Amino acid sequence: MRTDSTLGINFFVRKKRNDPNMYDIYVRITVKKERAEISIKRDIPVCNWDKMRGKAFPTSRIMEDLNAYLDTVYGEILNVHRELHIGTRCN
Repeated sequence: MRTDSTLGINFFVRKKRNDPNMYDIYVRITVKKERAEISIKRDIPVCNWDKMRGKAFPTSRIMEDLNAYLDTVYGEILNVHRELHIGTRCN
């Protein structure tokens, strides 16, 4: 099945302005080359962020819980995209 819509979901970080040892976590959603960046209102120590995976290093229970939350956000975005995509095909 060929789709005319593309979807990209990436988590990334930016340094906090008031604390250089912490990152704010954002999600970037890309659809048909249009981007939106949203803060997920979570932060993480700089040393715990894995840039290659776009997730926290699972070194503690807190970091594992954060990764689970990121997976939940990812899944919710996929669900919304699927629902919108199905809705536009029916019309």
